[in-house]
Amino acid sequence: NLECMTEDLAESVNSNQIVENEKPIGNRLAGQEWTGWSSSFDEDVKIMEDVQRDIDDHSDVFNKIPHKDFDSLLLDYSIKNTLSCDSSKQKDADITLVDKNKSPRVSECVEDTDYKNASSEVVSHNLNAQANQSFKSAKDFLSQLSIIAIEKGLDKQRFSCMKCGKSIGLIYGSFNVCSFDGGYYCFDCHGNDEHILSARIIHNWDFRKYPVSKYNKMFLKKIDEEPLFHIDELNPALYDVVPLLQEVKFLRTQLSFIKSYIQTCSDVVQDFKRRLWPRDYLCDDVHQYSIIDLVEVQSGQLAHNLKKIVADFSRHIYKCKLCKEKGFICEYCHDQEIIYPFQLDIVSQCLCCLSVYHQKCRQEKRCPKCVRVRLRSQGNNEKERHFSVTQIENSETNDIL
Repeated sequence: NLECMTEDLAESVNSNQIVENEKPIGNRLAGQEWTGWSSSFDEDVKIMEDVQRDIDDHSDVFNKIPHKDFDSLLLDYSIKNTLSCDSSKQKDADITLVDKNKSPRVSECVEDTDYKNASSEVVSHNLNAQANQSFKSAKDFLSQLSIIAIEKGLDKQRFSCMKCGKSIGLIYGSFNVCSFDGGYYCFDCHGNDEHILSARIIHNWDFRKYPVSKYNKMFLKKIDEEPLFHIDELNPALYDVVPLLQEVKFLRTQLSFIKSYIQTCSDVVQDFKRRLWPRDYLCDDVHQYSIIDLVEVQSGQLAHNLKKIVADFSRHIYKCKLCKEKGFICEYCHDQEIIYPFQLDIVSQCLCCLSVYHQKCRQEKRCPKCVRVRLRSQGNNEKERHFSVTQIENSETNDIL
């Protein structure tokens, strides 16, 4: 047994010598000679020693750096970030400590203002474009009122509806023609509605109804009562071929003279306005008509209404002392009966001085009042007193004039 124990001890001593000669590798769980699995720490220890040495050499510099807490560091960072954004004019996110009750930054206000200005400019541009388009369409409508439309062909419209742009004609389907503008429309925009056309009334005295598109009919119905037509400019020859229109012109001329008397008489001026309203233009411009007026001319209703107004207010002028004082005495015959300019069938009015005379008395003679005004302007007052009405027509007076 002793020998066996001696042999075991010898073997253990030899094994310990082998372990001392070799440097084991593994996790440093015990012992001072064990190293890590990956590498040794000798180099790391040397680096840390060098760093500590540098810190010790510059300890005075590190001691001068002030110590700051977390809030102060965060505030400094936010200020620096804001300054950098303002200087570079970039829209980067800022980390700022701002209360909720504070107003927004100036940059945000400027951006909002720019956006509003840009949006307002876009909206105003759109509104102006729409206004110009509507003005152009309204102008085209008004110009078409006195022109008889002529068809131009479906190819001029590129085989599309004039209103909605839907394809019409050929393989696309049937269409309707508008007699107002001569355009071609689909069945949705043209339902064969009919309306009288002002152009055919003015040029042909034609009051028949013609098929028009839905939009054009709506437009025509809106302007039925608008006095847009001047017969003396559009077709003055219509007075010669339409006796009813000539009669209405005669009555409206009388009414215009009656108005000059009535408007200064407080007794009947309100009644006069009431009976003419809302067509005051009937006595202001004798050639101005609306579509409804022309229809009433054809039916005789307008002449009937005007006759009653002329008769009622001319009767007032004959009786009213104030209105009677504005009458005239014929300077040719010196008849004491007062005459008025609205008596168009028996009187004649001078276009220069507006004096009124009997038609049978004046004929082609010169106006006595105009002669007196001419002589007075030349300073011949004495000669003016010696001139009688009969002397005005002699050759000497004609030479003076």
